[in-house]
Amino acid sequence: MQYPPEEEGVVKYQAQHTDGTTRPFDGLRDLVAWRGELFSRGLIGNDAQGIGYGNISVRLFTSPRFLISGT
Repeated sequence: MQYPPEEEGVVKYQAQHTDGTTRPFDGLRDLVAWRGELFSRGLIGNDAQGIGYGNISVRLFTSPRFLISGT
């Protein structure tokens, strides 16, 4: 897959969804708390057109997998 030249807001990865169960992740509460803090400061949220911006993510353990917050 080819991506367009560097553009703001372009997703540069592919998601691979797999049905199944997940392991508990102790850092999820921290991820949600930090997202709330950044939202309250206006650093993430929705623009005037209602388009969300500013997801945050955390790597899962030492794997290439990560959790990403909702916008």
